[in-house]
Amino acid sequence: MKNMRCLFVVVLLFLLAGCNGQGILDFEREITIKESIYGDTVYTSLVIRNRSNDTLGLTVIPECDCTVVFPESVQLKPHSRQKVKIAYYVNTVSYYEKMICLECEKTGVIDTVVIRGNVQK
Repeated sequence: MKNMRCLFVVVLLFLLAGCNGQGILDFEREITIKESIYGDTVYTSLVIRNRSNDTLGLTVIPECDCTVVFPESVQLKPHSRQKVKIAYYVNTVSYYEKMICLECEKTGVIDTVVIRGNVQK
């Protein structure tokens, strides 16, 4: 009976790992921009890799209006990669964090990417 409980927990953890996207999607969860200049636009990119054997549809959602992503939706074929371009306007003088959400169309699971940086005046 103890072995069955242990097996159940292992299977449950395995399923949860696959559902949250970490098992099927590979991408940087944190992007650090060393220095930004106040009033400038910052450009960066995110490379997303599909590690599964299925085609995955993703919607890329920025947290605010000052952030633009291209493309806004991605169809990733099995074991393929896609680059998402990110641009945002720096409108504060301090440390900042921007969030980008990746929503998997098939599962509805949302993963996040945090972009961090400092602004010079």
